[in-house]
Amino acid sequence: MKVKCRILSFETPASDKSRVPYEVISSYINSQACKEDIANRIMLGTLTHRSRAIQAVFPDNPTLSKTVGKDDSMLIVDDKAPTPTHYVSDLWLEKDGWLWGTLTILDTEGLDDRAVQNIKRLRGLLKQGIKLTISCVLLGYWKSTNGGDELSKLQSLKSCDFTMNPSWGKKAAVVDIINEEGDYESEGERSYSDLEDGKMYVKTFSATDSVCAGYPKSSKINNEFTTLKAKCFSTCAEVTDIVEEESVPVQKEYSIASVKERLREAKYSPRVFFRKTILSYKQVVKSLGDRMDEETKGILKGMFTNDILFVIQRISPQVIQGKSLMALLGAGALGKNVRQAAQKLQIPYRFAFNELTKQGFVSKNRYQKLQTAYMEFINSLCDEVFNNPHAPVVEEGDESEQNNEETEG
Repeated sequence: MKVKCRILSFETPASDKSRVPYEVISSYINSQACKEDIANRIMLGTLTHRSRAIQAVFPDNPTLSKTVGKDDSMLIVDDKAPTPTHYVSDLWLEKDGWLWGTLTILDTEGLDDRAVQNIKRLRGLLKQGIKLTISCVLLGYWKSTNGGDELSKLQSLKSCDFTMNPSWGKKAAVVDIINEEGDYESEGERSYSDLEDGKMYVKTFSATDSVCAGYPKSSKINNEFTTLKAKCFSTCAEVTDIVEEESVPVQKEYSIASVKERLREAKYSPRVFFRKTILSYKQVVKSLGDRMDEETKGILKGMFTNDILFVIQRISPQVIQGKSLMALLGAGALGKNVRQAAQKLQIPYRFAFNELTKQGFVSKNRYQKLQTAYMEFINSLCDEVFNNPHAPVVEEGDESEQNNEETEG
């Protein structure tokens, strides 16, 4: 038995305002990947979308969700597990604004009793003229827009499931039935009314390896940022988005909130700002671990150096007056190398700025001494943050300010 059905509309948005453009669908159904999936009969479907969430099938066994893919419940023999009832055997586009398909109902030969029961139930409903409705599962790259997600590239139409809650309304349904005897039962030009009784929803599954192994988690398509998602369309599915934050990059945009946070931190005292900067960069380095490549490390070092320069500029007037740079920053909490480098920077820093104040410029010799001392200080901090991120930053007590008479060596 086969049925011809409408699957999704490329003119009408889905329940969460997701749009599936004609060009994207057309490109997919003409692709080699789609033809292979149809030929291999791997676009398996079942009754309802229950097979798409392993947690719903086995709520008492959470460990299965870490080892079993979201569609693998159809392969498990269990009282709660669904069984496949059909597969997609053809796809095409019509001028009515819909993607159409042919679904082939499975034969019962060789299958277990539970699978046979589900297939017989489906066949029985269809034979009695019940034109069941359809919802689909799309795996693809979606770009975010103000009006909802828009599909930029379809990787796989994982399947079409029979459901009483079609996301695109009652038109997404069985239209024609070809029974086992070859008799063709057509509904002709029977019209359907769009679903209007209640809000439609869409369930977005995680972009995890169990759903989309082999695909990158994001991609730039037509120079626009897209995220890989498996969307399971239905009118009654709870709206959830189970996404691993580490695996899906975030679109780089200007954020007012982050700017306000930076402004708030900039008002900290130099000592607090310095300590928070050290701790923040240490935490980033620890979290990245072995995944941090040289390019990322170089960018982080540049950002870190700029943040340190900002706090050094803030304490310059106090250093010129003779106050201890190490005490102003609390650098003594960072180990021997940082303490020694801070002490070495104190004298050339003060003398260079005094010369600038009196003469309007810094001599080449004094500038070279300042530059050497400053680079030694920065390098000691970088070594502490990037090569020793697990070392604790111990809060120290206030140090007595050193006003010892200083001389040039």
